[in-house]
Amino acid sequence: MQLLGAIAAPATLLTALLFYFGWVRTNSFFQEFGVEASVLRLTPPDYLLRSVDGLYVPLGIVLVAGVLAVWGHLWVATALDREPLPRLLAAETSGVGLVVFGAGVAGVLDPRLADVYPFLLPVCLAVGAGLTAYGRWIWQRAQATRRPGRPTPPRSVSAAGAVLVALLVVLALFWAANDFAGAVGRGRAAATLRALDERPGVVLYSAERLFLQGPGVREQSLPDDPHGRYRYRYEGLRLLIESDERLVLLPAGWTPEAGPAFVVAQDEALRVEFRPGTPG
Repeated sequence: MQLLGAIAAPATLLTALLFYFGWVRTNSFFQEFGVEASVLRLTPPDYLLRSVDGLYVPLGIVLVAGVLAVWGHLWVATALDREPLPRLLAAETSGVGLVVFGAGVAGVLDPRLADVYPFLLPVCLAVGAGLTAYGRWIWQRAQATRRPGRPTPPRSVSAAGAVLVALLVVLALFWAANDFAGAVGRGRAAATLRALDERPGVVLYSAERLFLQGPGVREQSLPDDPHGRYRYRYEGLRLLIESDERLVLLPAGWTPEAGPAFVVAQDEALRVEFRPGTPG
């Protein structure tokens, strides 16, 4: 934590992480509709707000795991004087850690496993590395307690090993949180598609023909407009998002196989009417 604090202030680091996970979640969401998120020109606060629901579960799991780790460490610390429990505990902890870490490495080497278990593999790397290192610490602590004169590794070597293990665990957890944020974005997109009728309806009046075509989209010519400002009317559209004076619209009958998504820039030649959705 001192090293991280020397590189970046905690608030800055947290903001950067929230921004990144918000970008992953948002990009995954709009990719499901065939829209590149960069064309929306979202602001940093937009990404920060969208990162929240993608981090609830990972942060909750980390906090629960941290509490369990502290309780487990307290139990181990009181059990180091029991013969032969420390040796057996060290062997079991390291053995389980190596098996779990090996499963994570197998997933890295075989992309098919990464596709089937997107979150489990980085978690295996983090948990496996942590358990293996902790088992070694138990063994060294037990040996130092029973044989006070036994040579021990230099503190610099032990500290370097601990830092490397901690960095590996953080990297693996970052990987897992990244996969989870992407999955949240895809899940939100699927939920939006299932309730597309509940999205606000949009009616466009345009001075020029926009050639909007898709399932449920209706184009109507307006030759009788007394002012002659708007000549075309488009119905059957649903609002996905509005950002930087750009509307992302979906046909009312949009499916991943049929129907494009429309990005329409608002200007003086366009009038937009919003209508409430129709909950199913």
